[in-house]
Amino acid sequence: MKFYKIIICLSFACVIGCAQIHSGKTVFSSVSPAEQKKMEEKLLRDPTNQELRKILIVNYIQTQQYDKARHELAKILSKNADDIDANYYMGLVYSRGNLLNEAVIYYNKVLELKPDHIPALFNLASIQLKNRNPSSAVRLYNKILEIDPDDAETHYNLAFIYDNYFIQEENALRQYKLCLELLAKEKSDKIDLNVIRDRIKELKLLKGSK
Repeated sequence: MKFYKIIICLSFACVIGCAQIHSGKTVFSSVSPAEQKKMEEKLLRDPTNQELRKILIVNYIQTQQYDKARHELAKILSKNADDIDANYYMGLVYSRGNLLNEAVIYYNKVLELKPDHIPALFNLASIQLKNRNPSSAVRLYNKILEIDPDDAETHYNLAFIYDNYFIQEENALRQYKLCLELLAKEKSDKIDLNVIRDRIKELKLLKGSK
């Protein structure tokens, strides 16, 4: 099982609405404290159960228990520094704690092991954007589209960059339209479709006034 597909449902947006953590398609609900305790006790009895350990790590991140997540991730990485899931999770923990330099190290490790790891590419691009480096972000987003041309969130973030950083209305309009088409097809509520529709109308008006 690809555990990153569980955890990448954790998403949040920057001030104007640019998705910063790839949402993925799998919804994961955190467990209750009582259930978490049972899982921790089971792991103590069987510390070799890495699948259970990773499920617990996902829960720790979901519930913002970052110290516990780091502690368990360190155990995995001490035995296998090339564990893709553990490196991704560690990057995510540091991203959520706004320790971006540390996050970059782990995301780069993921990409060294698996160059087509979309969540790591996406999260790295978001860090570049947060660091005011939109050109690098665009390059990373375009890498994602080479892997998956139908990634709606990537089209949305490209539209956001063209719209707000480069002021390229034509490119922004094209990306917003692609995003809207994909989200409508998916019947997804990841991004407010009405917001995109309104911005498309505004850009068309701007284009027509020139």
